[in-house]
Amino acid sequence: MRHLKCAADPTRLMTLGVFRDAAMPHLDGLYTYACHLLRCADDADDAVEECYLRAFRDYDAIRAEDIKPWLDEDLAQRLPH
Repeated sequence: MRHLKCAADPTRLMTLGVFRDAAMPHLDGLYTYACHLLRCADDADDAVEECYLRAFRDYDAIRAEDIKPWLDEDLAQRLPH
């Protein structure tokens, strides 16, 4: 299993699998949400990819059970109004 150093705490190791297990079940729903808001599949792809990158970067500050609301909120905040 691959390990990545957490940016916020370099002494703590986090497995990629922990993030994957918490976040990836929500990928399809988040993409559908982004498509609904953006009305463009390419823009939705980009928005969701960026959202997941931010979630991975900040994952040490997000509790696993809170990841879905975090993803939804992050995506909604960064979309044009």
